[in-house]
Amino acid sequence: MRQAIGNLVTNAVRATAPGGTVTLGAHRPDEPGRAGAPGRAGGPGRGGTSITVTDTGHGIAADDLPKVFDRFWRADSARGRDTGGRGLGLAIAREIVLAHGGTLTAESTPGTGSTFTIWLPASDWAAE
Repeated sequence: MRQAIGNLVTNAVRATAPGGTVTLGAHRPDEPGRAGAPGRAGGPGRGGTSITVTDTGHGIAADDLPKVFDRFWRADSARGRDTGGRGLGLAIAREIVLAHGGTLTAESTPGTGSTFTIWLPASDWAAE
């Protein structure tokens, strides 16, 4: 999971200009008083935990959002391998999260930034 979160943070830092912010958060989506829990990955009644990485970067166009988890795809075609990645980080992050029974989703507004949300189910042993 450290690799998945690291990939999300690395991408967020690359997408955010100096003076912008990258924010990490973690919560249970069904915690009382958590605004915005319904509709997010996980959500009330499913238990588990959400981890978010939010940036104030350039954002991702709506047409590109379905492609962000594809291997070798990069939002910025002008960016070469020497200036940032091979287009594998988000694909790897998603596979890691799926292997843990979770989901990884992306929301973005061009010019405003992006939020990537990992939802992980509660483990069976925690309930025992």
